Amino acid sequence: MLFALVPVAFVSLVVPDLFFSNFGTFLAFIGVFFAPICAIQIVDYLILRRQRINIRAVFVGGPGTDYHYWGGFNPAAVLTMLAGFFTYLYLLNPVSYASNTPYDYLTASLPTALVAGVVYALITVLVVKPAGKGGY
Repeated sequence: MLFALVPVAFVSLVVPDLFFSNFGTFLAFIGVFFAPICAIQIVDYLILRRQRINIRAVFVGGPGTDYHYWGGFNPAAVLTMLAGFFTYLYLLNPVSYASNTPYDYLTASLPTALVAGVVYALITVLVVKPAGKGGY
């Protein structure tokens, strides 16, 4: 949360005209991440975990716990966010609003979520699960 809020607070306080004159672009870039995040949550909870999570492990942190992964980072989620980000940018540029096929028929969010969901599932099944990470 700090990584997201500190730069925004800094820019809005130091150069408010720059921030508020480009607020629409700022919101568009935030929107780029919604589809991949939703896809990760849907695939992880509904498909990979079959609607079961370890509540105790959610609140107990540190090495060796189910959701610690590698140093507290899940590489499948990070790579999925990158794949989703670049998929969305291909489909719809949030700065110029230039679009590519199939944006006209499907919007940018649906294909982005589909790509992100597939990428997350593949990396989790091929890398994370065999490594014994994530409590699957």
